[in-house]
Amino acid sequence: MNLKNIAYLWVVVFISIITFANCTQTDNFNEPETGRSYQDLYNQFQDALKSSELTTDLQQKKEILYEKMGKWNWQTNLLTKSTADMSVDEQKDYLRNTLSSQAWQWVEKLQHSFASNSNDISIEQITEDSLLTENEKLMLVAILSGGNYLQNQVMAAQTKSAADCYAQYQKDCERALEIYAISGSVGAISGGVIGLAGATAVCALQLKWAEDDYKDCLEKQ
Repeated sequence: MNLKNIAYLWVVVFISIITFANCTQTDNFNEPETGRSYQDLYNQFQDALKSSELTTDLQQKKEILYEKMGKWNWQTNLLTKSTADMSVDEQKDYLRNTLSSQAWQWVEKLQHSFASNSNDISIEQITEDSLLTENEKLMLVAILSGGNYLQNQVMAAQTKSAADCYAQYQKDCERALEIYAISGSVGAISGGVIGLAGATAVCALQLKWAEDDYKDCLEKQ
């Protein structure tokens, strides 16, 4: 995986987030619109991600995702630096200091679920938690949607030939998804739907690189 490219991509994502957030800072979408449900949010974000798969341009992805997502959003807090300048531990510290303790516990649960590919978290478990605010529920459901979308991308690429190659591929994917639960949460807090979409795009790229490495490994067998 090309770490320099990932860092550059995060800088581009961060700039995009800041621009978008500044343009929409007067918007306030804390609750689902009338007639909409959390399941709608989950489905709509997955559909939006699928619609943006064919373009690699982040600005175009942003436009597609915002057009598809409409006014699904939540209050955000702008970061003073790019997540490319923050280690995973620093991102965790940011989340602990920004989120409620209950929301942070859900991020940790999502992190384990994504990395283990267990799919053991449901929309209902999140939305029926009375200790979460509506803002937190929207964010967590969207993160769940993005993580499950990415998990499906991994499963579609798996074949069990060449055990050593496959083991490394699994390890790379698990690590990318584990980090996504953290970076996705930071992106969601700092840029709403667009911030989360940016984090999802970065993770999707990491998964693609893991798949490319896996194929290269098979060719060398």
